[in-house]
Amino acid sequence: MKTNCRSFRFSDEVDAILAQQPGKSQNDKFEQLVLRCFYMLPNLEKREAELQQSIMDKLDKVRQLQRIYESLRSLETKASNCVMEVDRLYNEFNRVNKVVTQNFAPADPAAEGSPREMCDNRILKKGVAK
Repeated sequence: MKTNCRSFRFSDEVDAILAQQPGKSQNDKFEQLVLRCFYMLPNLEKREAELQQSIMDKLDKVRQLQRIYESLRSLETKASNCVMEVDRLYNEFNRVNKVVTQNFAPADPAAEGSPREMCDNRILKKGVAK
């Protein structure tokens, strides 16, 4: 027998919720609902804390991935700059090689030798002529 007897008013929405609860009477249904909510609350709070921690862990992972992405973008930029410098040096080499070949080409096209050898021979000949 229940010794604590109270009366209170509630909305139609609460009445509809109580009607869906298990129990024999309105009082029994109300008591079951309150007790179930009361005992479920610690588990729900624990689950909420776990989800909050999971969210924080995932945010940390996202920040870490963003740092890695930014590092990769920086490396990509550096690599692109290196490629452009190699292209520039290659073009400069071809320009210099063309000038050397034109200015130090042997009189005899059948003569063999690298541009370096041709240059060295030309310089030696000029040095001897002095």
